[in-house]
Amino acid sequence: MNRLIAKIAALCAVVGLSYLALLWAIFSYLPYYNTNRYFYAFVDKESRLRAKPGPRIIILGGSNVMYSIDSLQIERKFNRPVINMGLNVGLGLKFILDSVSDSLAHGDVILVVPEYEQFFSDAMYGQDALLDVLHVYPDGWRHISGRQYWTILKYGGGFLRTLAFRPEPADPLLSRGSFNGNGDVVSHLKEKYRGVGEVAKIQARMNPAALETLQSFADLARSRGARCYTVLPPCESSSAALNAEAFQAVEKVLSGQGTLIGSQFSVGREFIYDSRYHLNARGRVINTERIISALERQLALDGR
Repeated sequence: MNRLIAKIAALCAVVGLSYLALLWAIFSYLPYYNTNRYFYAFVDKESRLRAKPGPRIIILGGSNVMYSIDSLQIERKFNRPVINMGLNVGLGLKFILDSVSDSLAHGDVILVVPEYEQFFSDAMYGQDALLDVLHVYPDGWRHISGRQYWTILKYGGGFLRTLAFRPEPADPLLSRGSFNGNGDVVSHLKEKYRGVGEVAKIQARMNPAALETLQSFADLARSRGARCYTVLPPCESSSAALNAEAFQAVEKVLSGQGTLIGSQFSVGREFIYDSRYHLNARGRVINTERIISALERQLALDGR
């Protein structure tokens, strides 16, 4: 019986590794059919990060960061380059942090604005969006390890189908050309409210590994002469009320880590564009002002 189990395990390992090798080859050598897909913006953001000299302000997070922050306004306030690296919560907190770890420089300020979901279940390891980014940015494979390989195996089939059938973009207003020079999405600023989307309750358990990953990143930044701060994202008020317990738990833990400078922030639907985390032009102004105030206050305390 033990020999049979060992053979089955070996077969599964061979199949899994072969599948990963196939995906890696496709990601590395088969280009996307549409280079204007918004995932290509990650390539542009990485190029901008490497090209801009420090000290810089680097903003990390999911789509809340790319939709809901005016990086140019922050740049003008602090007189230093601001690079908005936000793209999609589905990249996972681990990849989002690891993807910039080699670029941290003395004097940099890193603002991490993670969606609350990143701290629950296995969200920190990514979802299907991680595969899309690895395809357009193969250099990202060097940041993949451990549980992230399971993410790739889990979503690989769906990714291959997307590549084969070439569906139309889910949102015609979101493409590589939707971003400004700082990495903010600006194509939505004149658009009307499109709905808040599904208002779901977070019911999974908090994942200690996500908190440890964030703390390790903050420690790495400090060792490079940079500073890492955390700001909780804006969220539509009814969703925030539904998830009050989960949101408070995240805030409490991050406060204990000592990196949190921006607490919970809920807004009415008059400030929402198309999801609980995506703000319209008015909401973007308010959110940017609160980030500037929080950062200005913290830098004064730190004497920088």
